[in-house]
Amino acid sequence: EYMESLNGRSQGYHNADVVPKGLDSPLLDLLNVRYMIVPADVGADQDELLELKDANPTVYGDDRVEVLENRDALPRAWIVHSAREASQSETLNQLGSGAVDPRRTALLERPPPDLDRPEDPSADRATVTEYEADRIRLESATGARGLLVLSEAYYPAWKAYVDGEPVPLYVADHVLRAVPVPAGEHTVELRYESWSLRTGVAVSLGFCLALVVLVAARARRKGADETPTGNAV
Repeated sequence: EYMESLNGRSQGYHNADVVPKGLDSPLLDLLNVRYMIVPADVGADQDELLELKDANPTVYGDDRVEVLENRDALPRAWIVHSAREASQSETLNQLGSGAVDPRRTALLERPPPDLDRPEDPSADRATVTEYEADRIRLESATGARGLLVLSEAYYPAWKAYVDGEPVPLYVADHVLRAVPVPAGEHTVELRYESWSLRTGVAVSLGFCLALVVLVAARARRKGADETPTGNAV
């Protein structure tokens, strides 16, 4: 659904390509896409790519490609103080058309938490300090209760913590993760905690341990069988 709205057309189930028209979509900005690679030689009939090159500065180029900078891309994480519940289709329509600015308002799949508007929203800070495959740590600073939105795809196995305490993790803007944060400075952590993964690891470790015990037992039995016995004189 997201890629279809971004591109303005459907694709095969396993495809997630961005067509030239989609490169200018607000839905792409939402994904923190900062740079775009386009062919260096664009034909006069390729209107969409020509418009894209005119609208975005070139930061690198050679005889084959040019790298364009998307200055409208949202950061890796930011804080909003306005949120409302919306259906998936409404969210895509509102964000794709530009009717809702995701820098200011988050659209959620369930009722939003209590939020407050600070005196100076420009003072809000959300900084990623650690980034690993199964853990993300951020430092947040805000003058009022807000919602920290991350340009990371939501998945149920991810859990959120603020200063070590568990907090709800929301689906924001159709695909992203959002964490409610209190006023002040706080440490926000997201951890991948999959019960199926833990079960798989436990089963694998148990199997390995059983295998080691079995091999050790067989080696001990073989050693006992090969021990020579003394003959009486």
